[in-house]
Amino acid sequence: VVKKQDVGRLEQLNRAAGEIQLNDPQLLNRLYQKYYTAKPSLPLMLTADEKQYLQQRGELVVVASADQKPYSYFEGGQLKGIVGDIAAKLSSDLGISGRAVETKTYAEALQAIHDNSADIILNFFGDYSWAEKNQVRITQPYIQSQYVALTRQGQQGDVSRVAGVKDYFYTHVYLENKFPAGSLQYYDTIEGCLDAVADGRADMTLINAFLASTILSRGKYHDLQVNYNQVFPHQSSMAVNMQQDPRLLRILNKEINHLSEAEISYITN
Repeated sequence: VVKKQDVGRLEQLNRAAGEIQLNDPQLLNRLYQKYYTAKPSLPLMLTADEKQYLQQRGELVVVASADQKPYSYFEGGQLKGIVGDIAAKLSSDLGISGRAVETKTYAEALQAIHDNSADIILNFFGDYSWAEKNQVRITQPYIQSQYVALTRQGQQGDVSRVAGVKDYFYTHVYLENKFPAGSLQYYDTIEGCLDAVADGRADMTLINAFLASTILSRGKYHDLQVNYNQVFPHQSSMAVNMQQDPRLLRILNKEINHLSEAEISYITN
């Protein structure tokens, strides 16, 4: 910041900043890592009332996507991947047992929250309008990622048939706003969308970028390719039933604040 009339000095500063960026393009990123993401996590501070609530609960039942390896998947009945590791950290920090229930579709996961057979959806899109529509309350986001387009190799021309998971946020907010209704195809699972693109029923679908290398390594999807021109930002929050004790949401937000950027990066990597 300089005085309003000090134009010459401002020009000098702008030139210097430009030269630094040209000579060392990664400097800002390194400074960000050093002074922001490398900060130690905040201490987990629960009130006596919140601790008592957890003791009374004894166990938290969670649901999460079962078909998004390595982001979120089940193996031998156990929740694995990035979301699974975060769930384990949450259980350890809060000192409460966690039990993950496998559901086949996202609609089943939502139903489990609404009928109180589960307490938390671990990977719900962090958008408050979407939360209200699905009658849940959400935490602040705890991880950021991208959705990218998946097409067949060598595909050219306009995309006229698009596959989307019918209960996913990106389908309603991104695909339905970008493509005409007649071009959309709805499937219950990600695999249904992938199969549609692979066998030519659809031209494109969207997937979480975390999944891309895993999907392309599967034999039946070896003819697919990632199109990074179609990118949709995604942030994951945790969701609870609107009728759930408000202490649970407060506790989850405290746990998310307690997780440092370095811990999230370590889990993701």
